[in-house]
Amino acid sequence: MTGRGRAKPANVTAWSYRARTPGHTAQDVSTVASTPDDVFACTHAWWTAEGPADDPLGSDAGTLHVSRDLLLSFATVIVPGHGAAFRPDHGTPR
Repeated sequence: MTGRGRAKPANVTAWSYRARTPGHTAQDVSTVASTPDDVFACTHAWWTAEGPADDPLGSDAGTLHVSRDLLLSFATVIVPGHGAAFRPDHGTPR
């Protein structure tokens, strides 16, 4: 994908890649890794499973929500910047 606020994957290995996911900062990337059972996203798009819904230190709230939506479209496990890994559900901040 390309465009402002959209991730453009860059393959690291056959099972992992980096995706541009701005919002917390304009330069943020997420590392995405696949296993046979899950897709993990290591990201600063969330601090913890509980949020905050709006990043008080984020550089662009709208772009952050676009990045979160992108990650939630495929990730089964989120590894946030400051908390334990979690499985996203209907209560996960978008």
